[in-house]
Amino acid sequence: MKTLSKRRLKQRRDKFLSMRYVDDLAELTSFVRYKLTLIAGVPQYHFFSVPKRNGGLRHIENPARKLKKVQRTLNNFLQAVYFFEKTEAAYGFIIRARDEAPRDIVSNAHQHLNVPWLMNMDLTDFFHYVKREDVFHIFCHVPFNFSEDLAEILTQLTTYKGRLPMGAPTSPVLSNFATIDMDIDLLAFAQARGWTFTRYADDMSFSMDTAPMDSEIEAIRQIAGKHQFLFNETKLKIYGPEDEKLVTGLRLGEEVTLSSAFLQEIREEIDRLQKVVEARAMAGQPPSKWVEKYTQQVQGRMAFAEKVLGEYDPIYVELEKAFNRALNPPDRFSSVNWLDFPYH
Repeated sequence: MKTLSKRRLKQRRDKFLSMRYVDDLAELTSFVRYKLTLIAGVPQYHFFSVPKRNGGLRHIENPARKLKKVQRTLNNFLQAVYFFEKTEAAYGFIIRARDEAPRDIVSNAHQHLNVPWLMNMDLTDFFHYVKREDVFHIFCHVPFNFSEDLAEILTQLTTYKGRLPMGAPTSPVLSNFATIDMDIDLLAFAQARGWTFTRYADDMSFSMDTAPMDSEIEAIRQIAGKHQFLFNETKLKIYGPEDEKLVTGLRLGEEVTLSSAFLQEIREEIDRLQKVVEARAMAGQPPSKWVEKYTQQVQGRMAFAEKVLGEYDPIYVELEKAFNRALNPPDRFSSVNWLDFPYH
């Protein structure tokens, strides 16, 4: 996500909040009004599924090209508005301002370092629990205060099947708006007990000096339920003083670092990539589309490893060397003609 100055973010926020009519929205999104109305009236999505790392499938609703273009524009402005509305607890899907510490997956984990007890909780079907009426309410009230006509078309452009779609560029920031009141209530609950509470999208973490009581866990459930969210009970995890602690998959030690599971996975992926590249080199074949796509996937995980560890960390340096070796097989793997093999 692009970094902007606070002044630029404020200008973007003020421009969005100054809208009064659907024509203003049409001008903002560079669509004539009747085309924007058509896109909003029958929003088109393409469906596909991707495997989850822990098993099962994640179903994605990918907006059609024109709708996605509108949503990306809206997201840029909605991010600017949320930047000035964000709660102390929120760390996921937030634009970063220049000269300000980032709120991201790493800084989220940092908030829970060096505390004896940690509790992680997960919200079920996070985007789908933000309903159409919730989004309409968001646009009709502070800080937006839009007219019903403007709020209605914005709701049509950003919801599908009566809730936030998994795959729309606007869903993450709108989910952050939808959880503002819940964040405030959970912050008050945590601070009254001397706990630290953060939320990274649907992942909530509480750290404390003593073990949480069952009554306190139930109270958190009640607060989430009051705001129409439901816990995934299978993902409730409590770590004690002697346990290795994880927050959104990152390991808490003296510093935030990568989990052993992540390191094992990325090493296996690099090894798999190396074997495929070498096999194609021996056959004299250029990289296939699958290899290119897989390489991009591993590059993404390498970028994440660098973000967490830093480019000079010994573990990252070792991963980078292995990745470069995988992409650049030695000359002995150049193509071989079967007629060149000796048969005596």
